[in-house]
Amino acid sequence: MAIDSILINAAPGETRIALVEGRRLCELVVARADMGSVAGNVYLGRVARVLPGIQAAFLDIGLERAGFLALAEARPPGPREAAADSISDYLGEGDSVGVQVQRDPGDDKGARLTT
Repeated sequence: MAIDSILINAAPGETRIALVEGRRLCELVVARADMGSVAGNVYLGRVARVLPGIQAAFLDIGLERAGFLALAEARPPGPREAAADSISDYLGEGDSVGVQVQRDPGDDKGARLTT
């Protein structure tokens, strides 16, 4: 995703941020003063589910919904073997993992996480 424009509208009590690629809206974020944010917080999560089909894991970090951890965020830095590159190579159900919230949970999605 190559973002061309970031549009920001700030009003008392609410800020709206739109990410635009070309002439298409990619993402809209609405932040209200009364809403608490967990973005940037660090948690010790427990792997609730590993889904090799989508190369991701869902972690319980104590929020209403489980957080989402993609394979790219679960890999340790450094060289790796191409043949052994599955989310299940790095995580298993019940594992404890230190994670940071990249994006707050939405109405229908959990928080996006990184290691």
